[in-house]
Amino acid sequence: MTNFYKRLLMPLALLLMAATISYAQTTVSGVVKDGGSGENLAGVNIVVKGRVVGTITGTDGKFSFKVNDQPPFTLSFSFIGFRSQELEITDASKASGIEVAM
Repeated sequence: MTNFYKRLLMPLALLLMAATISYAQTTVSGVVKDGGSGENLAGVNIVVKGRVVGTITGTDGKFSFKVNDQPPFTLSFSFIGFRSQELEITDASKASGIEVAM
């Protein structure tokens, strides 16, 4: 009976590991500032272009959210009274510590 469990559990464990690896997420984080004054901007809308995922900056101008895709993807930043900007993320290591001046 133990041999049966070994034969059953090993493929099941490998299958679960493969599913976990294929469901990789990218954490996107950074800060949005006013290009003129350098002050952090609260309430800036940030979305992943072509997806239904995004966030807004907090009162400190910072943001952080998870994207269920691996790069490349494009972030779109918009705020009332400012020109919208786009930023392409081509590498997961560059998805954190983003600084955008609007």
